[in-house]
Amino acid sequence: MEKRNWKIIENNQTNLKPEYDLISEKLEKYYNDYFFEIKEQRDLSVHYDNDSMKVYNMLTNLNSNELILKTMPFIKLLNELLTFTEKLVKELTEITSKKNSKSTLKINETFEKIVQMVKEYNLDIDISLLKNIIS
Repeated sequence: MEKRNWKIIENNQTNLKPEYDLISEKLEKYYNDYFFEIKEQRDLSVHYDNDSMKVYNMLTNLNSNELILKTMPFIKLLNELLTFTEKLVKELTEITSKKNSKSTLKINETFEKIVQMVKEYNLDIDISLLKNIIS
């Protein structure tokens, strides 16, 4: 299985890497243990096979208790993944917000320097117009 979110976690120096690694391990284990068996049942149950007897045999041999026991760990993993994703979004939002705040601060500082230069050199520039341009 491919770890798609790794670059997001790595590039933003998040503190969530250990949790990400743990969830990835669990997903990998589940994938290796159950995925192909469950996928085959799923494919047959939505008639992804031309042999209708295959579908019939799968449905008649289906053990609902066994299927529930196999899918419950995955549902638990989905819940962990959702919680992790919420944490990741919150952390990335905070990181982005800090970066935006720093950028805004730099823009304001630069604007103040420009205003000082306009005043210092008595330039005929409408400062309110400048404010509108950078807003």
